[in-house]
Amino acid sequence: MKYIEATLKNLGFSENEAKVYLASLEMGVSSAQEIAKKADILRTTGYSVLEQLVVRGVIIKTKKNSVNRYFAESPESLV
Repeated sequence: MKYIEATLKNLGFSENEAKVYLASLEMGVSSAQEIAKKADILRTTGYSVLEQLVVRGVIIKTKKNSVNRYFAESPESLV
């Protein structure tokens, strides 16, 4: 996992962005709280990191029952 995080950092991801992206990729469609917990970061940090990744186009944001859900684009789309 550390190798993958290092590769993401080489692509311009911060440490938290790499953790959140990998957690989201592993979990599929999930809430920000679930992703932050899996990534082992604070929930509030998770929200801001997810929004940064949405802007970069590597995380997709959807809404289900008035709750924001997030999922990662495939790793192939990063290249």
